[in-house]
Amino acid sequence: MFLNQCLIKIMRNLLTLIVLILPLIITSAVFYFFYFSKKEEASTTQITQTTTTTTSLPVIEEKISYKEVAVYADRFEPDEIIIKNDEKVKWINKDNKEHEIVCETNGEPLFDVIINANESFDFPLYSNTECWDPTVGEDKMRMKIIIQP
Repeated sequence: MFLNQCLIKIMRNLLTLIVLILPLIITSAVFYFFYFSKKEEASTTQITQTTTTTTSLPVIEEKISYKEVAVYADRFEPDEIIIKNDEKVKWINKDNKEHEIVCETNGEPLFDVIINANESFDFPLYSNTECWDPTVGEDKMRMKIIIQP
């Protein structure tokens, strides 16, 4: 009889433990499934978007036409050029020291740039422009750029 009572107590305690622990296990399993399932979907979507973006970009080649101006110690060569609307002017410093190029259009400043020795600078121009090097002298080293209609 004593053994039966002990078994009944053990069974009740075991049943109580199962009733308390089983919902906790089920809840944890459901949470685990949904949490890791969504995390995997997000990373899969991200990879798909990256792949699509990189493979769908078109390659655009732009052909740019330049008119070159050489910058020497005391002059621009040529000191006057005519360009089309779709052309850029490229100044190439052929001196062994840096030069400052200042340009203005209709009396308005356009840019002021320093070009190191053996380097270049290009810029698109859309109206007639005058340029000079103030380090040599504004009146000594000047050039004109004329836009062809």
